[in-house]
Amino acid sequence: MKLYDMTERLAYVVDQADALRDSLSARKVVNPKLKRIIDPIISRLDVMKKELVVTTGDNYVETAEPELREQIAGVYSEVALSPGRPTEAQMSRLTGLKTDLKDAEEEVNIIKSQLNKQLAKARATDIMLRSWEEFMGSN
Repeated sequence: MKLYDMTERLAYVVDQADALRDSLSARKVVNPKLKRIIDPIISRLDVMKKELVVTTGDNYVETAEPELREQIAGVYSEVALSPGRPTEAQMSRLTGLKTDLKDAEEEVNIIKSQLNKQLAKARATDIMLRSWEEFMGSN
């Protein structure tokens, strides 16, 4: 169940990163003066997303290196297909994946916080993202 929950949490992190990116892209069109604030953050979000999920290939054939989502899915399938308890190696991988997910969650929150501070200085409105509850209710 932990691995399943991690998959949901990761989906929420990616959703927030995508929503931030979309909002920033729209703001840049409306207010080109924000470009110097927005472009580095968009680049940072793109790099982060590439570390979380496969963004190349057709997402069907394994054409890219496995990212966090694929690593979680790999451990999940190993545990699900195993007749016994999870092995020590699987539990160790789970611990590492939990840390990676927590780091990604924190990074999105840091980006959002820093961005809103910069937007306030530029006298622009904060970016509001949907909550976990809203995210889960939308699926």
